[in-house]
Amino acid sequence: MKILFVLENFPPHIGGVETLFGQLVSRLLDRGHEVSLVTTSHPERQDDSRMKVYETTVKNRYLFTLAAMPKVMKASRGVDLIHTTSYNAAPIAWAISRYRKIPCIITFHEYWGRLWQQLPHISTVSSRLHQAFERMISRLSFDRFVAVSESTRQSLIRDAGISSDRITVIYNGIEPLQILDTAAEDYFLYYGRCGISKGLDLIAGLVSDPEIIWPKGRHIKIITRDDGSSLYRLLSSLSRKWPARLSLSAPLEREDLLITISKAKAVLIPSYSEGFCFAAAETSAIGTPIIHSGRAALGEVVSGKQITMSSLSVRALEEALQRAEKDDFDESGLTSFPLEKCIEEYLELYQKILSS
Repeated sequence: MKILFVLENFPPHIGGVETLFGQLVSRLLDRGHEVSLVTTSHPERQDDSRMKVYETTVKNRYLFTLAAMPKVMKASRGVDLIHTTSYNAAPIAWAISRYRKIPCIITFHEYWGRLWQQLPHISTVSSRLHQAFERMISRLSFDRFVAVSESTRQSLIRDAGISSDRITVIYNGIEPLQILDTAAEDYFLYYGRCGISKGLDLIAGLVSDPEIIWPKGRHIKIITRDDGSSLYRLLSSLSRKWPARLSLSAPLEREDLLITISKAKAVLIPSYSEGFCFAAAETSAIGTPIIHSGRAALGEVVSGKQITMSSLSVRALEEALQRAEKDDFDESGLTSFPLEKCIEEYLELYQKILSS
């Protein structure tokens, strides 16, 4: 097959979307399929002679939709199928696919709907514009919508009004991870993007709340990239003011990150929403306990030792940490998300669309 991916970001950019498509593209190339990619440029990207990469340099991610148009027009010649994702890459991928009369599928990782208006660190005007843009994308006539969890599928049906027969659920996959026999230390860990939906404002509120008595030895580590956001600046300020309570560090090499996860007392995922959550799947596979909000797909993905917050609040997060410090975790059977199963399901979907 000849497949064109139109993606706003791609590795070495960091995030769940980038992880999925990095794995998918790599496996397709290994199996001899022809892959081309239109994405934003990255100074650390290394050339892969097996595929054509068309990079677009934009100062603002929202400009990608228009800036990528000539690259998508060129890259789409002779391809069998276009695969894109929400959000900014979707309109141009769909438009060119209709022009070329090429099938186009979209992977939706989350559909927030009204949640846009409830998130912190985003203005009312911005949240409404994002919500309208998301709604617009969901109404485009893609040949197939892929949801990365049952929760995302339900959101697309309930909130976006997409017919269930147009949606395929394909869970993201992860590489096999070994449960490390490492003694837990006193720190709690958050790792991943500094996104407005990730509940980092609750962690910030916990660290700075004057009414909370901070136990001796408790420490929260946050591993994230400086994205220049107001939320990151807040966390950075708190880490300087309360260094014994909070530390902030840049992303680690993969092996070092896995060791850091394995040594944590628990990994914190207090998200407002998660379409899948690679951090939850990886942490569960490693065997480290998780404190999470229980929102959206977290109920499907989190397994093993865990504590579900009673509400999305600073107080509920504090109560969960207190339980964790007493080793008072709930426990469920381990749920696995094999990467090869994910790849096979995408291949089956491609073949089904091309043969219809």
